[in-house]
Amino acid sequence: VTHTIGNVTQLDTISGSLVKSSQVTSELSTKQHLSIEEVSSSLNQLFLAAREIATNANDASTSASSASEQASLGEKQVKSTILAVQELTHDVSNASQV
Repeated sequence: VTHTIGNVTQLDTISGSLVKSSQVTSELSTKQHLSIEEVSSSLNQLFLAAREIATNANDASTSASSASEQASLGEKQVKSTILAVQELTHDVSNASQV
């Protein structure tokens, strides 16, 4: 009987340790799950930021191309105006010699 009581006591102690280990494992699993959720959320935010950067870079490229085209058109208009002024100067010069 004493031996059986000792075994039961030992089994109770082992069961208590097993319950505590299970509780610790459960707590650690919960913490790990929360950490994984935080990492997932951070990665999602990083992805969204990268997409926004790419969109902004594309918009900047489009704006730069448009500005370049406008500058080219402006240059052509200035050259055309210079030619018109030169022709007008030539015509006025010829008219004044008459």
